[in-house]
Amino acid sequence: MYHDNLTGVYEYRFYNRNPAHQYQNYVVSSRSVQASASCQQLEICSDTPSYTVGNVTYNRGYIMAKEDNKDCDYVWLPDYVTGGALNWIGSTWEGCGPRCTNLTIYQENSYDKTIPTSTLFRCNSTVHEVKGDSHEFTKLSEDDKKHLYGSDEFARIAAGAIAWSGWWPADYDDRQIRSYLRGSKWSPNKTVTVDDVQELLTRYTIGAIAAFDDHGTRHEVANQHAVPTQGQQLNVDWPYVAGLLGGICLIQLAALICLLSFGNKSVVRDESFLSMAMLLKPVVDRIPGKTGMNLSGDEIKNHPKLLWKRIRYDYREGKDGEPNQVDIFFQGRDNLEGRRSWTPGLYS
Repeated sequence: MYHDNLTGVYEYRFYNRNPAHQYQNYVVSSRSVQASASCQQLEICSDTPSYTVGNVTYNRGYIMAKEDNKDCDYVWLPDYVTGGALNWIGSTWEGCGPRCTNLTIYQENSYDKTIPTSTLFRCNSTVHEVKGDSHEFTKLSEDDKKHLYGSDEFARIAAGAIAWSGWWPADYDDRQIRSYLRGSKWSPNKTVTVDDVQELLTRYTIGAIAAFDDHGTRHEVANQHAVPTQGQQLNVDWPYVAGLLGGICLIQLAALICLLSFGNKSVVRDESFLSMAMLLKPVVDRIPGKTGMNLSGDEIKNHPKLLWKRIRYDYREGKDGEPNQVDIFFQGRDNLEGRRSWTPGLYS
């Protein structure tokens, strides 16, 4: 569907469908149709719709209005008009051409003053000839061409689609009326202008044609060598896919449980000062207080109590069955000879 903002014309391009799969296999055809509307706003001579018979005045039914450079005259209206709503009155008789429908559109002012003044329009809605060649088809009959390019009768029906309700007012079989709820798509909650009415009318008309092309009666063109077909089609076995996805999720869940189980048993080692100090506990004990526990290896080495001291690991034999005591020996203070091996036993 295409809309020309300059001219206000709406255009629809028809589809060619595969009879076996109408909504899966289809292609845009070369045939297109346009809808347009021309409207004129009438000057309302009386704000209150009424008409007089003898000495009695009746509300509704008629309104006094006039076209440009003409006198005021009666314009027929429905008996019941909702304030603010757009009322579309379509002529069932041909009056503006074989593919055109005459319409009268009336919007009465609303009680809440959102729409302060009433407006009245007369429009001619036209569906133009279907354009495009028939090179997609072969051996077309006259009946085929009639269905492919439509008829004047169908065009005039489509041109007035916005007003058709299937109901004729009493004693008037030449018109049908449809009133749309105020604030709806086809009855804006504002005072409409000529441009608004023309845009609504043409958009509804082309939409009706598109809807009929999509869901209307079908005509099958026989003996065709080419029909729209789908190039590729993917058939999915959903139970198999669901089982596969479920299996993957279960495997990942089991792997996560195993990871958490083994991860809870792991030992994390780092280069913290505390671990280094515990390894050098016999050396750290030579540093007064507890400050040695927070020193790094280089800081322990450069501490005044240990600076330039040569030391070795050894043990002192326990007394009265006590475990041997691991200790360090300083050069110049303890025995210089180191042990070749440590005796088996308990050490602390």
